[in-house]
Parts: sequence; C-alpha cells; structure tokens
Amino acid sequence: MSLKALMIQEGNYFISTHILKDKKPKFFLTENVKGMMTKRHNIAVENIVSQFEKAGYDAFIHLLIASDYIVCVPQNRKKVFYVGFRKNLNIEFEPFKPYESKVTFKNAIFDLKDSVIPSLEK
Repeated sequence: MSLKALMIQEGNYFISTHILKDKKPKFFLTENVKGMMTKRHNIAVENIVSQFEKAGYDAFIHLLIASDYIVCVPQNRKKVFYVGFRKNLNIEFEPFKPYESKVTFKNAIFDLKDSVIPSLEK
C-alpha cells in the first residue's frame, strides 16, 4: 500500500470517527485489507485505534479468513476487522468462532450441473 493510499485510509477513518462522535452508536464494525497488519503500518493502525478511542470507543482488531465465517464463500481471503463498542458499555470483545466446516469451490458450484442451460449448437 502506498503512502498516499495509507493517508486516504487514515482520512476515511478520521471521517468515520466524526460520525461516531456525532451519532454515538453502541458499536461499529469496519474492515480493511490484511496488509494493514504488517509492521510497516503499525503507526497507521495505532493512529486509527487512537481515533476510535478518542471518539469514545473500545476498539478491537482481528484478522479473519472469510471462509471460516461466511457460509457459502469458497475463498481464503484474509480481512482485518475493527470492532468497537462505546466505552460506557464495558464490553470485552472476543473473536468470532469459526464455522466447523468450510465450503469448497466444488461444493459451492456442484448443483450447477443440474441446472446448466446448454449453449446453442453452431
């Protein structure tokens, strides 16, 4: 991620914290790419979390694999989730529990063979 892209990312979170301060929802959930968890972005992540905390939220960061949590999604995409709860709620967030079984690409499209419409013969 370039420095310019990172500044835009932080800017977006800055805008989000203004909304949090104004509307004061009980919680928020936002996501980002796994690259945000690399060492070179530590300062940016600290700034983002600090903004959430200044807005009145306890913020938690978790790296999740989509196929562990979303039914019928045959992909191993890793995403970073920021979860925050208003400080006055005193919620200690625990990571989501993954589903027992994962969906494979084959399982996701297996029934298509029964409903495929053949193309016109040339």
